[in-house]
Amino acid sequence: MEPERMQQKTDAPCAPEGAEISTHRLIRTGRRAILSTLMLLFAAVEHAQGRLPQRERGPSWPWRRSRRSLAMASMESPSQHTAVSNHFSSALERSREEQLVEDINILEKAEGRHGRFLTVMPISEKFNPPPGHFSHDHVMYGDKVSFPRTISTQLLERNLEIPWQFVLEKIDRKELEKVWGGTATTTTSTTTSKTTDSDTEGDGDRIGGRQRYYKSGLKRVYCSTLDFRAPENFVFVPDWMMAALNLMPRDLLYCEFVRLPEGTTVTFQPHNSAFLKMSNHQAVLERELRHYSSLTAGSTIVIKYNRRNFLIDVVEVKSGSEAYDGVCVQDCDVSTDFIAPKDQDDTAQPGETIQETEEPTDDDEEEEEKREEQTGQTDTDEGSQETA
Repeated sequence: MEPERMQQKTDAPCAPEGAEISTHRLIRTGRRAILSTLMLLFAAVEHAQGRLPQRERGPSWPWRRSRRSLAMASMESPSQHTAVSNHFSSALERSREEQLVEDINILEKAEGRHGRFLTVMPISEKFNPPPGHFSHDHVMYGDKVSFPRTISTQLLERNLEIPWQFVLEKIDRKELEKVWGGTATTTTSTTTSKTTDSDTEGDGDRIGGRQRYYKSGLKRVYCSTLDFRAPENFVFVPDWMMAALNLMPRDLLYCEFVRLPEGTTVTFQPHNSAFLKMSNHQAVLERELRHYSSLTAGSTIVIKYNRRNFLIDVVEVKSGSEAYDGVCVQDCDVSTDFIAPKDQDDTAQPGETIQETEEPTDDDEEEEEKREEQTGQTDTDEGSQETA
């Protein structure tokens, strides 16, 4: 009988390759959900344990505690059932979303597309490069974002030359479901388009307390790379990008490499007239723009000077005589123009000459020079461009 059984086992049909892959994906999803659930259950039991009398408290692990202790914990804090249920549902939903993004990116790569779908998160000081790095203390004051390592691999495989610049476009989850179902394709182009009124119109909603400072509702923004240490299928972006696209944490973005035209003219509008009252505001702007590889028309960037943040709108960007929605300003000779600040005249038009109303003291300049000497950064710009 033994040889016959062995013969039957060897003659059994093998599962198709696709079924094996689907099984592995299902197992991964199940493992994530189980681990998340166990962590939440342990946290809930520990919290309930802290509310019991001292004589009822047992070891930290729930399976070592008596049934009576667990029952009393449930009776004393019935709200824990709802909390655990909500956390469990949230964990399952996040696991499903992450698995969906991973599967779609695999499908995009298999079909020869270079774009990727990424879950967005706000960047923090944890991504601050070490002292001596060019972007040290500027993760919030530039267009640099943190990508996953697979983006770096893709850039090297395609032999793309620097600057490495990308377009980030907000994607609705329903649209992502359509892409997964094969009923829709990505619409982001690898070339920039000329500016239109519809590209910069806001939808009225803005993020939290930032609504006083930032514009929102842009269709896309352009960025460059800070590093490639974000988790797989995630991207970490500065706050001003989150606000420009009206994003919330864990929203979805479509990311694709682009080759931006070289910028020649950029028009700015400061929010505060104090920026233009500085005698060296042009030099400050030129120095801080080195942390921006690209500029997006309609966005609001942040310039940090002397421990103060200045919000400046990018009103218009041009390459030659044509206006675009984004240009490259890295290693480019760009002329800058200012219109009247928002707190001075909201009806100003591009090209209007700005008159400085008062001569500031030199205290700010001295403090800034001391700060640059401490960080090892020196300003090599001896002159500044005149405002048009």
